[in-house]
Amino acid sequence: SAQTQASGWTSGATVSVSTSTTKTWYAITSKLKSFTFVANGATISKTSASCTIWNSATTCSITLPTITRSGFTIHGFASSSSASSQASGWTSGATVNVNKDTALTWYAITSKLVTVTFNSNGATISKTSDNCTIWNSATTCSIKSPTITRSGFTKVGFATSASSTSSSWSENTNKSFSSNATYYAITYKDITITVNGNGATSGANSRSCEIWNTD
Repeated sequence: SAQTQASGWTSGATVSVSTSTTKTWYAITSKLKSFTFVANGATISKTSASCTIWNSATTCSITLPTITRSGFTIHGFASSSSASSQASGWTSGATVNVNKDTALTWYAITSKLVTVTFNSNGATISKTSDNCTIWNSATTCSIKSPTITRSGFTKVGFATSASSTSSSWSENTNKSFSSNATYYAITYKDITITVNGNGATSGANSRSCEIWNTD
C-alpha cells in the first residue's frame, strides 16, 4: 500500500542489496484523476476536485460540490449539460468513487416546474392548465395556449386581465415562461339594435355595443 518507492528503487534501475534486504518488492504506480465541475445555470461550491488511484486499487474518492439555485429543484451532477437526471449517486455534496474511465467534466443538473393556468372567462377552452420544465442553463420553457370556442363571439386570444379587450397571446400558439402565470380567454360580440319609428319620427335608427368576456 506504499505511495512512494524506496530510495533509488526506480523502474529499471540497478540497486545494491545486502543479505538483510527485504526479498519481496512491489511496483508502485499511481494515476491522478482531476475533475471539472460546471455550474450549468446554478451556483456550485467549487469547480474542481482530484484524487489518486494507487497501485492495485481501481478507484479513489472525491467529494462533489454543493449546488444552489433559488426556486429550482437540485438533482445532482451528470456528464452531459443537457441531462434531465443526475448520475447514480452523484448528488449535491456527496462523496463518490471514481475509476480510470470516469468522465472528467460534470455538470450541475437543476430544474424548475412552471405552471400556467387558463380561465375560460365566459368562453370554452380546450384546457385549463399546462406546465413545462426549465432545465439547467435554460431560463424559460414553452407552453402552447388552448383553443377558444364561443358561439357568436369573436375570439381575440388570451390576456393576463379578465377585463382586457386585447390579447398578448394568440390561441393555440407557443409562449415562453420563466414563472407561473394565469391567462384569461378574451372574446367579444357586436350587438346592434335597430329602432323602427313605426310611423313616428326618431333620431338615429340604430345603436351598437360590444359584449366582452363575462359581461
